[in-house]
Amino acid sequence: MRILWLSYYYLPHVGGGTWPSYYLSQVLSNRGHTVELIVPNVNFTLSISPELSKNVESKNLSKVYRVPSFPLPRMLAPVLCFFPIFLQGLKRGKNSDVIVCQFHPHHLVTFTAVLLGRILNRPVVARACDVYRNMGSSSNSSMERFVRVLNVFNESLIKRLSVFLICCSEYKEILLARNKSYYDKIQLLVNGFDLTDFHNLPSKDDVRKSLGLTSENKMILFVGRFSGEEYGAKVLLKAFALLLQKAPGAVLFLVGDVLSNDLLKLIDSLGITESVKVYGAMPHKDILQFIVGSDVCIGPLMATQTIPLKVLEYMVLNKPVVSGNGSISKDLNPETNFILCSPMPEEISEAIWKALCDQRLNKSYGNSVPEKFSWQTVSEEMEQILSSVVKSSR
Repeated sequence: MRILWLSYYYLPHVGGGTWPSYYLSQVLSNRGHTVELIVPNVNFTLSISPELSKNVESKNLSKVYRVPSFPLPRMLAPVLCFFPIFLQGLKRGKNSDVIVCQFHPHHLVTFTAVLLGRILNRPVVARACDVYRNMGSSSNSSMERFVRVLNVFNESLIKRLSVFLICCSEYKEILLARNKSYYDKIQLLVNGFDLTDFHNLPSKDDVRKSLGLTSENKMILFVGRFSGEEYGAKVLLKAFALLLQKAPGAVLFLVGDVLSNDLLKLIDSLGITESVKVYGAMPHKDILQFIVGSDVCIGPLMATQTIPLKVLEYMVLNKPVVSGNGSISKDLNPETNFILCSPMPEEISEAIWKALCDQRLNKSYGNSVPEKFSWQTVSEEMEQILSSVVKSSR
């Protein structure tokens, strides 16, 4: 198949939105399909250097086109990206069999794909890295109102798609509660992990030594975005301050983002500056080393109802996971595999303390990630879906 792939998030961006497009297109390319990726040129906050990005990108045989030649302003890029992606798509899509796009409520990539599909007479398949839901923000600013309108508009495009792929069962329930006509469009295609990423990792002792930790230190790890209100960093920091009363040698590592001014002030007011270590965006392989060295890993704390890539990796590396009630999809059996708690400082602190004290918790992890969550298996499922869509369109 010849696949035209439109994705808003891609390298050098290293947030969760990048990796499904990266791994799925990589495996499909390895399986002999021609994949052309069109992505916007944006200076994302969660970006690695061009040199590091080039090294990671070289492992994907897909051809990547970044448009336009100059960086788009970050705040306006979700809308402005339509024009360069559309023009490049017109040029590249003439030889494609199917158009695949990343769906997100806040950008116009799905609209671009649907328009290209209509003009070029090609089927369009979208995969959602998120669906709209209220994360607790009560803002009613002009920007928030615009985003809500954009959310509704993007979701209305589902009926124009051949297939709408979702990464967890809850997304189907959320969408069908709003519009039952989506039923025939929706198919489940879960998030995954690449087992080859876990080869040749250093030992836990070596990682801890490189980080300056001793046997007295307990390493608590949170990976991913933490600069926004919706990520629960404030309650985590307050919980960690309480934990230090029981485990004074504990160290909290925040990896993958930068601290906002509000979070810096909170850390200072709590008196925990010396016990909080912050590392910005970095290559995925380096993230895994932090997981190796950790004693307890923190999953999403708010009710996101999804399958976070980091949680799959926590599980592969046999780590106890503390996460919020309703934060992880039922597809991962959260009641069995994780320590769940309300997103309140006292409860989070107690959950982390429980994970540190009860070594038996580790025995329930390890090989508990089914093969169906590997990118290889997920890509094979996607290949079958795309093949069926192409045959039907013909």
